[in-house]
Amino acid sequence: MKNCTLLFCALLFFAFGKGQSMQASVINVSGGTYSSQNYSYEWSIGELVLVNEMKDAGNNYVLTNGFLQPFMRSENAQKPPAVFRQQEFRVLNNPVKDLLRVQLATSQPGRLMLCVYDDRGNIVSYREVAVSASGTIENVDMHGLTIGTYFLKASFNAYATREEKTQTYKLLKTH
Repeated sequence: MKNCTLLFCALLFFAFGKGQSMQASVINVSGGTYSSQNYSYEWSIGELVLVNEMKDAGNNYVLTNGFLQPFMRSENAQKPPAVFRQQEFRVLNNPVKDLLRVQLATSQPGRLMLCVYDDRGNIVSYREVAVSASGTIENVDMHGLTIGTYFLKASFNAYATREEKTQTYKLLKTH
């Protein structure tokens, strides 16, 4: 009798039960949205939101999935700055004792900005240098700084192409 009841319930479940529905629904307590000129921001309160972003090899197509899917409102929105290619920008001595040396290898003239931040985000050193088409090696004096972790933000703006490259490096100050 017990097996018959179990079999009957299983048949009812498979005959009338439903699986996933294709309706759009969000399970959030609260949330909101904000739109600026080129971007739209959405947020959710009450549930972990997972948005997975996948790109093709040429970064021509972006596919996102998840509850909240960010999108750009305009096709001519500004792209974030590019990062330096391998061997294009090098920090020559890290950990650094007194003098930090950086090397920029480029074939374009432009402007290099070097900004050193402490672990609290305060600017401790700033330097702006004009760079020729053969690149440059620059020194950043870290003699008066205390031992600890610092961050170097390097930005290069090419004059002719207006290309901007920015990258941040973690530094360790010793002695």
